[in-house]
Amino acid sequence: MARPPLPIGAHGNLKVKEITLKNGQKVHEARCRFRAADGTLRRLKRSRKTKTAAENALKESVVALTEETRSGDVKPVTRLKQVAERWFSEEVMLAVTEGRKQPKTADIYRSYLDVHILPAMGELRMQQVDTVACEALMSAKRRDGARDDKLAGIRNVLSSVCGYAVRHGALKTNPVRELSRLQRVERKEVRALTADERTRMFAWLDEDEKALDLDLGPVLRGLLATGVRISELLGCCGDDVLLDDPSRPRLVVEHRTGRVKGSGVTRRRIAGGKSAVPKRPIPAWSVPLFRERKLASGGVGPLFPDKFGDWRSNDSVSSPLRKALDRAGFDWVTSHVMRKTVAALMKEAGIPVRDIADWLGQRSTAVTERHYLEDTVNERNVRALEGMM
Repeated sequence: MARPPLPIGAHGNLKVKEITLKNGQKVHEARCRFRAADGTLRRLKRSRKTKTAAENALKESVVALTEETRSGDVKPVTRLKQVAERWFSEEVMLAVTEGRKQPKTADIYRSYLDVHILPAMGELRMQQVDTVACEALMSAKRRDGARDDKLAGIRNVLSSVCGYAVRHGALKTNPVRELSRLQRVERKEVRALTADERTRMFAWLDEDEKALDLDLGPVLRGLLATGVRISELLGCCGDDVLLDDPSRPRLVVEHRTGRVKGSGVTRRRIAGGKSAVPKRPIPAWSVPLFRERKLASGGVGPLFPDKFGDWRSNDSVSSPLRKALDRAGFDWVTSHVMRKTVAALMKEAGIPVRDIADWLGQRSTAVTERHYLEDTVNERNVRALEGMM
């Protein structure tokens, strides 16, 4: 009966014999057969002064070749820069194409790679990317003065690259998981617009020529009426405004806009429905605004177009809005403050935090409480302490 072939990644018996080199030196040579990933049978040999050293050298080679066989195109000897490029194209850009990530997110990830990670670690082979090397990068960035939020971003991208390597067999475990903890980023004060501030802000925006020319007042009113993200509001077209039933005016939120390098501003469907209320009711005071916008759009056109009638991205609104609000004396207000104002008004109305989070499209109530709701003193607890002294 014929001898069965070696399985892929397996090796035959190790044999060692003493040989004489051309210069007359006697060494020990260890040999074995190895079945490579492509099915070919390779004959391996390693020569050392002693029998044990030769055996150990051959075993190390067998282990390395076995790891390569198991890891497909990404191997332990593949450089981190190559793995990072594959992760970015296969996972990040695919998520952007499918609408699961914003183009701006991809740009941020790209910046973390090009500016921070690849210059320091790009030439390392994956088998050299361990916790010590990752900790050295983070320590160097901390010494250079990087803030905690930037360190968190670098760590997240590096962990994602290493996670990709683990899934493709180039690493056994993710070395970033064992890094020292980052200090929690200090919480910024949560501040929403009061009724008086809203009145004064919109009165100014409705009189400022530059603000009027850029439709900044209507955009902010649309954000307050819906609580959606600015990219989601800018992704709405005329047909998304549903006014057939006067008692239930609604806005369909299923698209977002974003700026893609080389393609300009594009409109894409929100994959997975990040907005938990895609057909959301709108308040009566906003109906005239949305009706006017619906008629002007022609149906398929954007509700809040640029001056050429095309789709707008959030950066085309945020930058001029920042300048306009600075002129108006509202230097702390951004478009995102509209979402915080919506959350604050809902909380004042006694709506549970879980329902507020759902309206804002946030899976975690912790995010809503930490970043969208102002701290309030529990009056009942305070009254319990009044008679203490």
